[in-house]
Amino acid sequence: MAMVHPLSGATDPRWVLAVQAARALEGAVLAPERRQGLLRLGQRMGLTPFDANLVLAIIQDRARRGHLGEWCAAAAAEQLAMVPPPRCRAVGRAHLVQPMRVALWCVGLVAAEAALLWMILS
Repeated sequence: MAMVHPLSGATDPRWVLAVQAARALEGAVLAPERRQGLLRLGQRMGLTPFDANLVLAIIQDRARRGHLGEWCAAAAAEQLAMVPPPRCRAVGRAHLVQPMRVALWCVGLVAAEAALLWMILS
């Protein structure tokens, strides 16, 4: 029996990738450059290359069966739940990189402004 990992909502990486894949389809075909972009997106969200490819295959299969647009993802929700979610550590780290970078830039800008203000007033 296959292990089921229910989707955690609209921000679940498997769901996000599925919706993006459904939008990128041309009929039931996914152009190679779009496929590569979607695979990179899946990996940035913590999915393994195998699992990202599996999500894309599920969506393409749904499109071949006649489900169009975002309905591909909705029709595939039960199958998407069989794809393991990314490990929490990988996803957590991916989400922390950008906020940390922004925080460091803000600290640097405040320090630069303080130095500039000190030079003008002295």
